[in-house]
Amino acid sequence: MNLGLPFKIASLCLAASLSVSHASAEINLGLSVPLSGSLALLGRQAETGARAAVEAANANGGVNGEAIRLTVVDDECSEEEASQVAGQLAEAQVQAVFGLLCFESAFALRDNDALRDT
Repeated sequence: MNLGLPFKIASLCLAASLSVSHASAEINLGLSVPLSGSLALLGRQAETGARAAVEAANANGGVNGEAIRLTVVDDECSEEEASQVAGQLAEAQVQAVFGLLCFESAFALRDNDALRDT
């Protein structure tokens, strides 16, 4: 299966998250993408790529021996829904959020107090 661009994006985001310092035994990443609505196809492709990257990394011992956990949320490419899913991401204690295919959801998550330390 050719994962193409979503796999490359997920791999780059995963590599970027390596610089995050933390004391947990796993690396918690959040993927915020539209899984419903008119851009759901793009969101599903990003999710497939991210899950494949996480699975491959974990199969090879994780990152520096730490397993990767991926929390996927549907931001619907809307400011309102992104504000709602911010709580889910904060509750999952994600250390980084990627995906964010739409400005509306990206800005809403950026400005959300629940994710201020992510």
